[in-house]
Amino acid sequence: MKHLKIAGRFLLLLLLLSGCKSTQNIEADTNKSLSDEEFLADAYFLEGLRLKTIGNLESALENLEKAREIETENPVFHYQLAEVNTQLGNFRAAIHYAENAVGLDVDNVWYHVLLVQLYQNAGLFAKATGEMEEIIRLEPRKLEFYFMLSNLYMSIGDSKAAISTLDKAEKEFGVIDMIIVEKESIYLDAGKEDKAIKEVKKLINAFPDVLRYQVLLAELYIAINDFDDAKVIYDKLIDENIEDGRILLAMSEFYRSQKDYDKAFTYLKDAFADENLDLDIKVEMLVGMITSSGYSQVEMDTQQEIFDVLLQTHPAEPKALTVYSDFLVKKGDYATARENIREVLKTVRDKYIIWEQLLYVNNHLEDFETLLHDSDTIIQLFPIQPLPYLFNSIAAYQLEKNDKAISSAETGLLYAKNEPQIQVEFLIFMGESHYRKKQYEKSDSAFTEILKIDPSNVFVLNNFAYYLSLRGEKLEKAKQMSKKLIGLAQNNPSYLDTHGWVLYQMKDYEGAEKYIKQALEDGGSDRPAVLEHYGDVLYQLNRTEEAKTYWKKALKYDEANKALKQKISTGKL
Repeated sequence: MKHLKIAGRFLLLLLLLSGCKSTQNIEADTNKSLSDEEFLADAYFLEGLRLKTIGNLESALENLEKAREIETENPVFHYQLAEVNTQLGNFRAAIHYAENAVGLDVDNVWYHVLLVQLYQNAGLFAKATGEMEEIIRLEPRKLEFYFMLSNLYMSIGDSKAAISTLDKAEKEFGVIDMIIVEKESIYLDAGKEDKAIKEVKKLINAFPDVLRYQVLLAELYIAINDFDDAKVIYDKLIDENIEDGRILLAMSEFYRSQKDYDKAFTYLKDAFADENLDLDIKVEMLVGMITSSGYSQVEMDTQQEIFDVLLQTHPAEPKALTVYSDFLVKKGDYATARENIREVLKTVRDKYIIWEQLLYVNNHLEDFETLLHDSDTIIQLFPIQPLPYLFNSIAAYQLEKNDKAISSAETGLLYAKNEPQIQVEFLIFMGESHYRKKQYEKSDSAFTEILKIDPSNVFVLNNFAYYLSLRGEKLEKAKQMSKKLIGLAQNNPSYLDTHGWVLYQMKDYEGAEKYIKQALEDGGSDRPAVLEHYGDVLYQLNRTEEAKTYWKKALKYDEANKALKQKISTGKL
């Protein structure tokens, strides 16, 4: 056949023809001289392969087409044209060339495999199954081909043919769990539960000492709601002194479903004590447990027992310590959580999420010196993550390092362009820090920007309006914001006081009296600022004695307030 010449002309094509021709033939062909046409076809073909490799598919297609035009019956050229057309999305052309390749070299398995994939993508499952049958005829010792054919039959709803294919695989390879489990699944989907059970029992009979196959049968019984037969198996396994964590997990889940929580918990702990049970499985279970459970003492104690076993089995594993830290955070034990996180970070320094957890813990502990230090470290390690800058700004603000708070927030904003909520947080600390520095224009600008992103942000509406009222500036704007504020949260004493104080600054004393009085009634009666404000309002309404009464009440909560003492002693503002 003519394609033998190509195989002999350059060894690269030997990979494509993967074992279909003998070395003797190749050596014989390589000694032949090339015609001009053959040389030109080779040149186009090799250039096509080079262009395909670098991703220039259109030019690759053009060169491969020229090679095929010279040697129309070379299956390698057709195969490569099929592959390139597939990558370009030209599936009809790809099928055409793949069919040609198969027709020109019917014994090449990989030509058939490509054609199966193309038929499958095109929804031509009947044709795909025919090709897979041919592939298995050519390569009967590749188990994956039987599974591919079985799945194709299932795609067209022919479960009988799918089972028949797996029966052939079983004859070829013997009783193995992969085949049995696939047949079990097909029988279950078809509602043939007795046949599914028969398959698993066949597996158990073939390998009576493999306990996980008995668990497989128990799980099958559970799937068909036959809990009695499942219990017989699990009760029998109890006497086997099992140490296999996977089996113990299955037993734990069964007894939990039967509401036998003591047994379920016992086997769960035993499973976690198995060093050979994949730690990732344990961690995944614990993450689910932490996120789905409540905060009751019973739940916390139960989870603590599991963690005790985990840490005894995997004492130095970073994953174990990390998930335990998550549990401690939920438990509210932030100090111990931080110790665990720092232990993890001794060996695992490239996982950003662990560093981020450290920042949250520091913040919960209100350890702002440490938060500042740790966030500085994390910024060095992960300079484009926005949250470390936010925590850095928070810590600096709390430590009254206003310039650093502003600088960190400004830098963090650059990395939070698509995260509006984080942008708001940065702008809050920028605004508050600028306000402390009496840089009111910059502060107002930050608060205004926040309200463009989040017009109903009650924190900013309250502070911005109150700051303007204290300065006696833009009072109409302050009034609109505080009015919106109390519409969003009508019974909040702080917000009512802010609105009242804005009205006070606008000399609307009756309006101010109404809202600040309501603030007192709604929980502000122990807040010195609200009490003092109410006294000021009463003074402006010529109710001086009442005013002094409220100033005195305010002083009880703010004994160091000299201005308040002055008001009380003079009876004047």
